[in-house]
Amino acid sequence: MPAPRAATTQLARFLDAADQPIYLVDASRRLRFVNRACEAWLGLPAASLLGQECRYHTPGDLPPEARAACALCPPPEAFAGVQIGAVICVPAADPARAEAQVDFVPLGGGEERAVLALVSWRGTAPVEAEPSAGRGELHVQLQRLRQSRAVQYQLERLVGDSPQIRRVRSQIMLAAQGTAPVVIVGPPGSGRQHVARTIHYGGDARAAAGPLVPLACKLLGAELLQATIRAVARAQSTAPSARPGTLLLNEVEQLPEEARAELAGFLRHADLPMRLISTARQPLVKLAAAGQFPQELALMLSAMVIELPPLSQRLEDLPLIAQAFVEAENAQAGKQISGFTEEALHCLLAYPWPGGMDELQAVVREAHARAVEWRITLQDLPQRVANIPAPARRHEPIDLPRLLADVERELIERALRLARGNKARAARLLGLTRPRLYRRMVAIGLEPAAPAGPRRRQAKPALSAGEVAAEPLPPETAGGPSEPSEIDFQPHADDA
Repeated sequence: MPAPRAATTQLARFLDAADQPIYLVDASRRLRFVNRACEAWLGLPAASLLGQECRYHTPGDLPPEARAACALCPPPEAFAGVQIGAVICVPAADPARAEAQVDFVPLGGGEERAVLALVSWRGTAPVEAEPSAGRGELHVQLQRLRQSRAVQYQLERLVGDSPQIRRVRSQIMLAAQGTAPVVIVGPPGSGRQHVARTIHYGGDARAAAGPLVPLACKLLGAELLQATIRAVARAQSTAPSARPGTLLLNEVEQLPEEARAELAGFLRHADLPMRLISTARQPLVKLAAAGQFPQELALMLSAMVIELPPLSQRLEDLPLIAQAFVEAENAQAGKQISGFTEEALHCLLAYPWPGGMDELQAVVREAHARAVEWRITLQDLPQRVANIPAPARRHEPIDLPRLLADVERELIERALRLARGNKARAARLLGLTRPRLYRRMVAIGLEPAAPAGPRRRQAKPALSAGEVAAEPLPPETAGGPSEPSEIDFQPHADDA
């Protein structure tokens, strides 16, 4: 009976000595084996990795071992028995090998299924058991963004590659390094408070931030504003932090008149020991120009303006945002979802999203809870989203006869322009006889068809003996410009 145990030990030694990184994740999604090549790749000892839970999400501020374990997590479909190849992005010791091709091989079955991962850096395509097995590319994009440290606090609302969100990320990183007043402009649901918190907490991670005090400006009177500012100032003086506290003035354009005057007085005559971040639906300077907000206060609050576009105006970012929300749910729940089916994703893209990012997050949370497979399907979405007709994904057939007719029309029209309307000369340019050119012009609608019925031929005078019938020469041959030898397809002045 000792033979099986000896064989198992020998196999473990072979795997541990392999040059290729290899690891094993058990049915509870915990790392149970990491060979020496994998230790060297990650720059972490196996002892600190074994037992770490692998969740299918992009972690933020976690210990290195937990971040590495999440990066190594197999796609959820691998635990359903699907052999699949995927690209993963890990915090590797060598940044040049941060991305790797991994073949995930399910072992065993049922509730005891484990997944063996074989890592390589070959340029081979992923091996999938079925076409389009999940949307792993979105997971990889999130991992890349996290590895690049594009943002330092709560990634999921700031992902994407549209020009608008790239500009917003740059402004947030700049604002987080200073203490100047900031106004965050956008419609409700666009993530204004999230951006405010990112700015407040997103500076130097080693420096403790002071308190963040959100205030609803619509309900804020002058006395309450004064008391709040003094309370934050006292807290700052008694418990100083490396970075000041922040007053978050939500919907600052709704601040009552007396509170506006009080705030302007503080900014004008006092050195506030705190930062001011405001949210508004429109730029304060624009409201001031329309007489709806004090101009002086608008300028004092608007040292930096960050405008957040509504979700409906950057739909190219929606798949990545939705994937980030899915993985945020994966981090909180035992259920692990890899992404969306194509039909579900098309419904998300077709929906107008009047509630913006907040509504999208709520929809993803509900769909994640309802999902019974390893991807969110059309049936998992709320009815108001699922009932939006998804755009048909089909390739329009090519109408070859119509395409050829359009090309023929263009060539004939170009030849007629070059020949100054002379059909005989245009026919010679096209390599056709005049009758054939006429028939083609009738067929494509450039010439009206001749009326039906017999045509009367005009009698020609009889030729006398010795005369030879000759076709009259075109005017060009009698001292006129020479005939072009080919059709030039470049635009001419005559084309205008």
